[in-house]
Amino acid sequence: MTATVLPAADPASEPTERCVTCGAALCTPFCPECGEKRAADRSYSIFHFTKENVIDAIGSLDGRTFRTLKLLLLRPGELTAQFMRGARLPYLSPLQLFLALNLLFFVWSSAERFSILDTPLSVHTTSMPWSQSARAMAHDRMVATKRDSVAFQAAYDATSHEQAKSLVILMVPFFAICVAVMAAGRRQSLVKDIVFSMHFYSFVFIAIPVTLELIIRTNRWILRPLGHPMSNDAGIQLWTELLAIILAMYLARALLRAYDMSKLRTVLSGIAGAFVITFVFYLYRYVLLIVGMHSV
Repeated sequence: MTATVLPAADPASEPTERCVTCGAALCTPFCPECGEKRAADRSYSIFHFTKENVIDAIGSLDGRTFRTLKLLLLRPGELTAQFMRGARLPYLSPLQLFLALNLLFFVWSSAERFSILDTPLSVHTTSMPWSQSARAMAHDRMVATKRDSVAFQAAYDATSHEQAKSLVILMVPFFAICVAVMAAGRRQSLVKDIVFSMHFYSFVFIAIPVTLELIIRTNRWILRPLGHPMSNDAGIQLWTELLAIILAMYLARALLRAYDMSKLRTVLSGIAGAFVITFVFYLYRYVLLIVGMHSV
């Protein structure tokens, strides 16, 4: 039998380096399979670390963030339309946008000490449609946990504040169901309704602090120096009405663009949407009460 002699491998033809992420042979500065940068080209100096992890990251984030916020604020419904057309790379994802603005919203509300989406126990037991049952639940939990009213309220408020940051996402499926009803006959899928709801509540996270700060600053910097300050109740009433009008108008425009509705139908849906938003908000608050009671 004649032995077969294999030709020696040409060192020049062998890849000198493989991708540290996927193991593919590297012939270019970036992996053709996964896009990872060649490890040999990386520098671990402070300058390159700062450039790669801070400057480049912020620059990349800014482009997508500003582009996303521009559409969210100036072209209601366009982000949903772009998502359903398949555009992903130019914009933040619906969930990413929702979570980022949700975080900023709670940072703002905590700094300003506003309880808007996280509802204290005192509000549940005195100002809500379910106040009577809330008082009964609170009494039962105080007995079960052997706490007095002051300690129990403090524990509940702290727990509810933390839970509100995550439970706020429950408003999205609640609202998506309502959107599905309003857009009946113009829908593509439940996914579209959920994406639309995420985009809408992302706008809500901006509209609430902007309108509230507008009322507060106007009262503080203009009306008070003129000797005509608004009372607390009057300010809250004005803010509630202003916010309702803005959200109804935004919702109508968003439905028009995202679902291609007729103008009459979008106007009616926008008006109905103002009541739907309130209903979803109260439903979220009630769920927050139930979860909070069982967590204290």
